Amino acid sequence: MLGQPAAAQTIEVSSEAKQPKEPSTSETESAEEAEPSEQAESPEEAESPEEAEQKEEPRTVNLIIQGTDPDRWNLDLGGGWNDNDGLYGRIALSTNNLLGRGEVLGVKLELGDDREFYELEYRKPFLFGRRQSLGLRLFQDTTQRPVAGDADFDQRRAGGELSYGRRFGAHHDFDIDLRIADVDQTESALDSSGQTTTRQSSYVYSAIRPRWVFDRLDHRVSPFRGLRLAGSLEIAGGALGGDSGLVKPIVGLTWFRPITGRPLRSTFSVRTRLGWLTETGGEVFPQQRFFLGGENSVRGFLRNSIAAVDNDGSLARDPEGFPIGGEKLAQLNLEFHLLLGGPFRLVLFADAGSVTAEGQSLDFDRARKSAGGELRLQLKKMPVPLRLVYAHNLDPLPEDRFKNFSFSFGLSF
Repeated sequence: MLGQPAAAQTIEVSSEAKQPKEPSTSETESAEEAEPSEQAESPEEAESPEEAEQKEEPRTVNLIIQGTDPDRWNLDLGGGWNDNDGLYGRIALSTNNLLGRGEVLGVKLELGDDREFYELEYRKPFLFGRRQSLGLRLFQDTTQRPVAGDADFDQRRAGGELSYGRRFGAHHDFDIDLRIADVDQTESALDSSGQTTTRQSSYVYSAIRPRWVFDRLDHRVSPFRGLRLAGSLEIAGGALGGDSGLVKPIVGLTWFRPITGRPLRSTFSVRTRLGWLTETGGEVFPQQRFFLGGENSVRGFLRNSIAAVDNDGSLARDPEGFPIGGEKLAQLNLEFHLLLGGPFRLVLFADAGSVTAEGQSLDFDRARKSAGGELRLQLKKMPVPLRLVYAHNLDPLPEDRFKNFSFSFGLSF
């Protein structure tokens, strides 16, 4: 833990001047015995109401208090295993009070079986004394994951992000970020003859994304009631440069409604998400399209394993045999929560999600569906709950990548 003294701070304290005491009985009697010339005042000498008011105004004093604001650094060491990233370890060093000025600086490193992630972040909260922030982030992210059908996907992204955020009132948040990244990706899949085919691409992605959130949930991690609305608009290419051009809006709604009170409290929740993608020039690369799957969308399906499907239920593929992502997205999650007491919460869920390719319409028959239950454990030292998930595929297809049992740390919504 390192410390750095801060500059002295000036605090202005206001205190009312003491009012004069009420005259005692003896003082009153003495005043009554005084000569008339000492008691009476001429009209010219009488105080005006304004002068009397000025005399009663409170006086103020300035106090200067010397102090130090420590520059505290936090070291975070952790690791674990989950179904998405496999075995992983994490180390992070950060401070929320750089040089005693309330600024955020942090560096993070995550290494795992399927991911390497490096990040350096600086953020200035309460910019110009207002509820707004300015941040800069540099990153490198390398992932190796299976996607839809028999395809696998490797990607390396390296770049930076400049962001600005502002809070309006108690429930509205707005932020906008500008991201530039150099991307290298490799896809592999089986062609019609059963041979592995590989495709590589490299490009520069430059995009701006404004986002608005209205949040009235009663708890960030374990809500029981409330509403959350969110919308974002990602714009790439054009005046921003880069090799890709697209417009991608996404809107979402989360709603919690209490059902029963004590002794066994329960609540019902709904989450829906809609998105669509429009090409505006340049190339739209495969992983910029919509995919679903994972513990935050349609549970049981592996992350990004839900792609567009043809009318016969088979994966839609391009001429080279690679699965096609969607230009439209629709997702629906229903949950019933039972609060079992202490850190335990039982969740029954039903999920559905669909992505559709160019020329296809959003159709519930194309949606991938699952249902099941979760046991969530919220530990005191953990910022998010531990989730033990059982999911059942309601409409299995031969090319599905699906796991009935999984566990992870995080939130479903």
